[in-house]
Amino acid sequence: MIRFLPLVFVTGIIACAAQPPAPQPSGAPAQPTVAPLPSASPSPAPTPVPTPVPSPSASPPPGPAYHFIYTPPPQAVRPPPDTPKILEIDFTDQTIHTNSDVALRILTTPSVTSVVLSAMGHDAAVPQIGPGIWSERMHVPSVPFFFLHTYNVQVRAVAPDGRQDSVSLPVRLVR
Repeated sequence: MIRFLPLVFVTGIIACAAQPPAPQPSGAPAQPTVAPLPSASPSPAPTPVPTPVPSPSASPPPGPAYHFIYTPPPQAVRPPPDTPKILEIDFTDQTIHTNSDVALRILTTPSVTSVVLSAMGHDAAVPQIGPGIWSERMHVPSVPFFFLHTYNVQVRAVAPDGRQDSVSLPVRLVR
């Protein structure tokens, strides 16, 4: 019964909002009328005010602050140019607080067609926002105390032919 009450309440609000307005009684004006105030002299025409146009060199609005930046070490042997490679992982912080917002950005080589995060047997795709740029913003909800510990999060960059590069990072969840 208790779970059913919010559904009934929300349905009732939607039903009331969908009803047409009540008709006005006959003889009463439908809208209140307001008479214009008399003016001693005619007002001059408004003068157009120039609107400032942002210059092309104006900086974009600030994005999220990345306090944890991971750059994989260079490889001894130079891989072929079409090899999928994670170039950098930027994260709001390596310690995540519950009930807060976090941001993630992953920079890859152009040959990467998908980036996947994995932790505790669950996978999540990261959306691509540009060539070799993958980004996600999310809200971390409050969780029970037994979820508060360190997780090994694996970041996988995958090419269309199945080749992949991966990095595993520890991320700590706290209150």
